[in-house]
Amino acid sequence: MMYTIIIPTKNRSDFLIRLLNYFADTNFKHWIHIGDSSNELHVKRLKEIIEKLEDKLNIIYHEYPVLNVSKCTKQLLQEVSTPYASLLADDDFLVPKSLESCIDFLELNPAYIACHGIGAVFRLRQSGPYGQFDNIWEYLLPSREEETASKRFLNHLSNYSNNLFSVYRTPILKRTFENDAIPDRSLGNDLLPSCLAAILGNSKKLDCFHIIHQTHKQQQPIEHYDWITSHNWFPSYQIFYNTLSEELMKQDGITIGEAHAVVKQAFWAHLRYKSNRHFQNRYGSLGALGCVERIKEEIKHIPCVKNMWNIVKNIQYKIHPSNHITLPALLNPSSPYHADFMPVYRAVAEDL
Repeated sequence: MMYTIIIPTKNRSDFLIRLLNYFADTNFKHWIHIGDSSNELHVKRLKEIIEKLEDKLNIIYHEYPVLNVSKCTKQLLQEVSTPYASLLADDDFLVPKSLESCIDFLELNPAYIACHGIGAVFRLRQSGPYGQFDNIWEYLLPSREEETASKRFLNHLSNYSNNLFSVYRTPILKRTFENDAIPDRSLGNDLLPSCLAAILGNSKKLDCFHIIHQTHKQQQPIEHYDWITSHNWFPSYQIFYNTLSEELMKQDGITIGEAHAVVKQAFWAHLRYKSNRHFQNRYGSLGALGCVERIKEEIKHIPCVKNMWNIVKNIQYKIHPSNHITLPALLNPSSPYHADFMPVYRAVAEDL
C-alpha cells in the first residue's frame, strides 16, 4: 500500500540533505513530496542532491518561495494521491519499518484514523545536523482512544505532544490543514491541525520505533509570554477557538455552548502548562520548591554524580531493556529498537 511523506522546508538544506540520504540508506520506496520556500542557495543545493538520488528515491519537488508552512503543507497535500500520508519536519526522522507496521494496522482497523509508534528526541553536542549525540530521551506519543471527540481533545491538549508525524489516512490529514488563514505560526502550523486530528478520530500507538526528533538552536521557539502578547495571537486564537468548537459540535452532537466550554478548558490547561514551564526556563523556580529544583540542577553537573547517574541508567536498561529510550540502550544490539536506530545514528554522525 503506497504512502507519502510531506516535507515543507525553508533554508535548511543541510538538514534535508541529511534526511534524504537517510531515506536512501534505508531503501525507502514510498513517495516524498517536498515544498521548498528557501532562497536560491538552498534551492540549488537541494536540486543537486535530488538529482543525485533520483534513482533511489521517489521525490516530487516544488518551489514555493512565498508560502508559509501551513500554506505549503496544504498545497503539498492537495497533490497526494496515496491512501496514507504523514507530515515530517526536515530535521527529524521517520523509521520505514514502523511506517509499514502502521499502514498494516490501519488496513485492518478502519475505525482508526492514524497510527504511530514510539518517539524519541535527541540533542547533539554542537549545532547543526551532524555531530556527537549529547542525549536522547523518549518523546511521549500516547494512543488516543477515548470514546468521544471532546475527551480525546481534552486529554491531547492537557498533555500536548505533536501527533502530526503519525501515519494518517490521507483525507483526514488533508482536513486538518484545510484552514491555512491563521497568521500565528504556532496555532496555524501545529496546534490547530494537531487538535483537529485528535477530534476527528482514534489513533493507535504500536510498540515500534517510529519518530526521532532533533532539538537544536535553529528551531528558535518563541517565548510563551511574547507569543500570547503578539499582535497576531488573539485574531488567530479566535479562528482556532471557532474551528475546533464547530468540529466538536459535529463529532459529539453537542451544543455550541458546550463545545466552547470544552475548548476553553483544554486550551486553559495547555496555557497553564506552557506558562509554568517557560517561566521556569526564563527566570527559574521561586520559593522553597524552587530552591530544591535549583539544587537538583546543580547536582546534575557534578562529574561524579553525572557518572553515577549514567551507571544507574545502564543498570536499569539491563533489567528492563525494552522500556528505555536512552543512548546506551539504543546502541546496545539487544535493544528491540537498535536496528531501527542505527541508520539515524549513522546519518547524524557521518560527517565526524
